[in-house]
Formats: sequence, structure tokens, C-alpha cells
Amino acid sequence: MNAAPVQVKPIKLLAVEDDPSLSFVLEEALAHTREAEIDATMASSLAEALRKLGRGAFQLVLLDLSLPDSDGIETLSRVRELEPDLPIVVLTGNDDPELARRIVELGVNDYLLKGEVGSHRLIDAIRTAVGRTPAAPAAG
Repeated sequence: MNAAPVQVKPIKLLAVEDDPSLSFVLEEALAHTREAEIDATMASSLAEALRKLGRGAFQLVLLDLSLPDSDGIETLSRVRELEPDLPIVVLTGNDDPELARRIVELGVNDYLLKGEVGSHRLIDAIRTAVGRTPAAPAAG
């Protein structure tokens, strides 16, 4: 007798990124990563993200700190005001160790740099932030 496969619900993620080329690449990467079970919704500004948040629809925010209508810690603070307990993974181009330290102290789950993080590391950060076991590294 075979046990039925365990159905894992997708991680509902809000990705906040204003660069259209990065948004497209990010959306495609998340959509085609079968093992991660991620359902991504995109927002290109903080205002758009805030409109989409607050309804309990997401399990995690993937947040760029530099947006057309907000920048830096202010971006994080505005999301935290609306969703104080929602896990947040920062994905930014700002390679500032002091900012990274301050952001982590404010409770983000991870601080990743664009251009330095591969899709597997990003997926692992997302899964870890929502309390799922990261994927094991591929052999070889």
C-alpha cells in the first residue's frame, strides 16, 4: 500500500522590485523553480506593495530597499508597520555592511545582494524565512 504524496501548499510571496528587467527575471526564476513551490506576486513600488499587503494574503515579502517612492530603512519600516510579523527577505543592490547590520537588527530574515546571490540561495532564504527546510544541495 502506497501512501499518498504529501501536497505542500506554495509559499505565497510578495516581491517588491522596481527594476522591470530584474522583476521579470525574478518572477521567471521563482515561477520555474518547481522544488520551491513559490507563488509570487510582484509590486513595483512601496505604495503598490502596501495596497497588496495587510490582508494576510502573503507568507513573506521579498523586498528591494530602493524604490521610486521609498528608500532604505524607511521602506522596511513602512512594511513592518502594516505587517509586523511577516517574514521579510531583503534583496538589494546596496552593498553597505552598516545598513545590512541595522536591517538585520530590525528583524529581517535575510539580507541578500543582487548580483551576488544565486537562485538556489534565494530559494533557501525564502524557505527558511517561512519555516520550511531548505533544499539539500544537488550532488555533483
